Amino acid sequence: MLAVMMTYVLFFPFFAPLIRDYSELNTLKERMFGENDAITCHRIYSMDPEIFEKVNTSCPGKYYRPGTPTMEYGGLTVYSDTYQEFLRIRERTMEDIHRAIPFLLIVALVSIYFNYVLVGVAYRSANGEQVIIKNELVRGIKSLPGLLVAELMVLFAVFLLGVTVGALLFAVFRGFGMILVSFLMLPVTSLVAPAYYLTGNIIPLGEIFNAIRNNPAGYLVLALVITILNSAFKAIYSNYIPLWSLLLLAGLGLMKFLVDSVGGLTVYLGGTEEEKG
Repeated sequence: MLAVMMTYVLFFPFFAPLIRDYSELNTLKERMFGENDAITCHRIYSMDPEIFEKVNTSCPGKYYRPGTPTMEYGGLTVYSDTYQEFLRIRERTMEDIHRAIPFLLIVALVSIYFNYVLVGVAYRSANGEQVIIKNELVRGIKSLPGLLVAELMVLFAVFLLGVTVGALLFAVFRGFGMILVSFLMLPVTSLVAPAYYLTGNIIPLGEIFNAIRNNPAGYLVLALVITILNSAFKAIYSNYIPLWSLLLLAGLGLMKFLVDSVGGLTVYLGGTEEEKG
């Protein structure tokens, strides 16, 4: 709970404007698609109403506003006032992002730290050792510089591998190839803290690769769980409700910490133990 309080709860006021505007931006995008469908449908109807009579259907009226000026944007036909509102919210969202960047970096740093601490607690508990939280917190602080280097090294390697493999899969499978690459790359960073905790290696690429190779089933399950959690986070960001957003983010944040630490440790140990065997 301390990890959740120090990240998702403590910094929520700084991210609330961004979440609110992002949610409003998504609502406007949905409205623009609705307007495009309604306008296009009514234009076809005005040219040949018999088509609709033959299939016994009609055009949607929810977003249709006859006589209102329209314009083209991104292949869509939308009302001019909607587009102007979209531009205003988009500009405000970009300003929110710029203001939130320093806090995002702090939250990322604190999250990495607590993931490492939770890995230590989980590992010692699983081995029947006495867990002293204070000692693990201090150990996490002392290990933070090396852990950050390990995280950056792995992120850089994942980026290079993702670009290379992604380009190949995109050439074959198009958009599905990019989705597949993203899915497979998601859990890699969850293995950094366990690898660094157990080996102290600041470039734990070999250890992580071996863990994935020896425990592919566990890795894929971890990828699936992380994908589901990310989808839940996106749903919250896209539908801002002040108090509920905070509570839901805190709950999902707790699950995310457990998945990244305990889940990552489980997958890593499953791969390394099999290699030893």
